[in-house]
Amino acid sequence: MPTTSPAGPAPLRRIWVAAFLLICGFALWSDFRHIDATLPYPQHVDEAFLTGPAHRTVVTGNLHPYTFNYPSLPKYIAAAGMATGFIQSATRLELREVKDIGNVGYPYYDARRPMQTARRFYAILAVVALAMSGISAWLAFGRPVLLAATPLVLLLSPLFWFHSWTYLNVDLVAASFTALALASTLAGMRRTSLLHSAVLPGVCAGLATGSKYTLAVAIVPVVLGLVLGQPRGTRLRGCVTALAAMVAAFLVAVPYSLLDIPGFLNGVASEAFHYASGHRGYNEEPGLAQFLYYAGHFASEFGLAGVVLAPLGLAALAWHDWRRAVVLAALPAVLLALLSAQRVHFPRNALSLHPIVALCIAAGLAVIHGWLVAAIARRPWLRRVPAPTLHAGLAVLLFVALLPVGHLVSSARVRVDSRNLATSFLLERVPADWTIAVPEQLGFDSRPLAATGRRVVTVNLQSAGDDASLAAVLGPVPRPAVLLVPRWGADERFPNGALATALNRTHARWRALREFGSNDVLVNYSYSTPWGDPAFTVAVLE
Repeated sequence: MPTTSPAGPAPLRRIWVAAFLLICGFALWSDFRHIDATLPYPQHVDEAFLTGPAHRTVVTGNLHPYTFNYPSLPKYIAAAGMATGFIQSATRLELREVKDIGNVGYPYYDARRPMQTARRFYAILAVVALAMSGISAWLAFGRPVLLAATPLVLLLSPLFWFHSWTYLNVDLVAASFTALALASTLAGMRRTSLLHSAVLPGVCAGLATGSKYTLAVAIVPVVLGLVLGQPRGTRLRGCVTALAAMVAAFLVAVPYSLLDIPGFLNGVASEAFHYASGHRGYNEEPGLAQFLYYAGHFASEFGLAGVVLAPLGLAALAWHDWRRAVVLAALPAVLLALLSAQRVHFPRNALSLHPIVALCIAAGLAVIHGWLVAAIARRPWLRRVPAPTLHAGLAVLLFVALLPVGHLVSSARVRVDSRNLATSFLLERVPADWTIAVPEQLGFDSRPLAATGRRVVTVNLQSAGDDASLAAVLGPVPRPAVLLVPRWGADERFPNGALATALNRTHARWRALREFGSNDVLVNYSYSTPWGDPAFTVAVLE
């Protein structure tokens, strides 16, 4: 698979560029739909680490994040999103003062639009990472088809989809700036100016570090691009410039690393201690075991065939242009070595590698496709098939046969939070004069029900583990009534999980009208609905 400059016949270029834009547009549209379907409910417990400081910045004007376990750039981006959403709310007469934004965490957002806009900002960053994966593939291999094929492969990753819309998270921001760093490095290898070859890639690497500390290794491919792609006399100056640009960008992104040095060092040390000491349920011995964990993660994301195709694509690039192959392989090699040296593992720590893995898989598919086209060309009976039809058919066949296309179908399907579905059901199907009893453990936003005059009563159903306590909790509820009955569950990492079994047994007595949701309501976790979409039934309270 020869590599050239990113060119090709103009009509084909236009087709693949159009396909690239359609894929990116579809991803953004889908992310926005997912976000809107889950509002006003948080979908991940870690979101509070960003929304809390961001909300404080918007309400008080204080840029100090006070905590440094996560760098501050993702918090500032979240604050910018909230502020933009607040202004939009004001134009719609929804909010007037920043204090009206209210709660931005569990059990639900007080104001929808500020958090909707913040999450949309992050979705845009996801599409930036998606776009940069395609652009990097085009720059590395010089084949316009990879401009569209690479983002399509990346969308097969459930982890990428999940982090693109579910919650505000540092890993997505880091992945976006890391992808920008790689694309600008590959582009800079074709130019000799310091701005393009050193400053821009260095700035992107600094912003990636300002999003997630471990992504400081994003500077490695930048330096290699300078060493391998620039004239001999300019390499040292380019490397120094890139490092200086990285440090400057990091200080802009995390200014309180200088203004509050003890707080910053304590935060970084806390994270280092955490990853060295362990995290319940996410531990493994450093070394080979951790490396195999992450290798298994990529197999689960892109399929076993994808794990084989990725090195094939990288090898094809190395055969024709070993310098760009080294630049592409540098970040996966260095970051996986770093992650494998830790005791704690989380799949999201490898999210910044997903665009590179997708790029190599797409290139591997192109290699297989080229082999098959060459083999078919020797079959006279197939020469009657028009070449474009044959090539397109083979590409679709390979994609469907070798990669987990079902991931894309599943991830793109919009998941409406169960509490939003239940709200519509209650308004449409339950008589207006009935009481609606809502357990506080569901974190249910009853404001849409109250706005229509419905009588809503909040009960503590988790405290009703036997018949006597159940009668005490539900006795005061006016009849006729419906009750939202959770499907109780427990986090196996923590004690008191047996309570869930007792509650499910005690509460299995009412006639169910409709079931909603997919996730257990946890009895032994800091939040009872940590992942959104709680499972419950609407039952007639008799």
